[in-house]
Amino acid sequence: MSLVISAVLLTFFSIFQLMNIRMNIEGFIEINLIGHLVDEKIWAFLTLLGDTGILWPMLLIFSITSMQTIYAVIAAVPLGGFLSVGLKRLFDSPRPSGMLDSIEFHVIGPVLKTHSFPSGHTITIFATAAAILLSCHIKSKTSNGIFKTSILVLAVLVGLSRIMVGAHWPLDCLAGACIGWLSGSTGVYVVNKLSYKIANPKVDLILVALLWILSVGNLYRAFDYPASSLSVSLSFLISSAMFTIYIFKKGKSIASFFA
Repeated sequence: MSLVISAVLLTFFSIFQLMNIRMNIEGFIEINLIGHLVDEKIWAFLTLLGDTGILWPMLLIFSITSMQTIYAVIAAVPLGGFLSVGLKRLFDSPRPSGMLDSIEFHVIGPVLKTHSFPSGHTITIFATAAAILLSCHIKSKTSNGIFKTSILVLAVLVGLSRIMVGAHWPLDCLAGACIGWLSGSTGVYVVNKLSYKIANPKVDLILVALLWILSVGNLYRAFDYPASSLSVSLSFLISSAMFTIYIFKKGKSIASFFA
C-alpha cells in the first residue's frame, strides 16, 4: 500500500511542478526564513546526512545484526538513481538561487542553480529510512516504536534541511521523499527475494570494508558547508568502530576468507 501511495503522491507532485504553482515559491521563502531560528551549523550537519558518502558508512551500525538492511539500501540505488537523474533532466528546474534574489532567502553552503526537482539528498535519506524501517525490528514494542519514529523524524529533518540551506523547493523535497520511499521499499523487496544468493560472508566482508574505506575517503573531500568536519568525523568514527567490532566478531569467517 505504501508503494502505491508514494507513486500516486509522486505523480501529483510532478504535476504540481509542471504547473509551476506560486505556492511552491512562497512556501519555500517562508520555511527558509524560519531556519534562522536554528544555528546554521545544525542545518548543515543535517543536510550532509543526505550525502551518500557521509551516510552510507554509518550503515555499518547494522553490520552485525542486519546486513540485509545494508544490502537493501544499496539495492535501492538503481530505481532511486534512475528517477532522480531522469526527472532532473526532464524538468530541468532552476533552484531557488537560480530564480530568486539573494536577499529574499538565506543560503547555507554552496550556491546551486540548476536541476532542482527532485531533491537527491532527500531521496538518499528516505531510501535509507525505508530500508531500515522495513527490514529492522526490535522485539520490544516500545523500543521498536521509538526507534522507527526517530528514523522517520531524522529523514524528515534532513529533507527539511534542503529547504533551510536554500538548495531546494518544498516540492523537490516532497517528491524526493516519495522516490526515496519507493526505491527503499523496492530494495527491501529485492533483497528478501535474493537473500539466499547474497548471504555470503566473503561478500559481507568486502562490502563492510568498502563502506569503511568510503568514510576514509571523506576525510579528503572538500565540503562547502559550515562545520562539515563534524559530519565527516562522525561518519568516520561510527564506521571505524563498527568495522573494528565486525572484524572482532567475525574473526573465523575472515580467517577462512584468506585461507
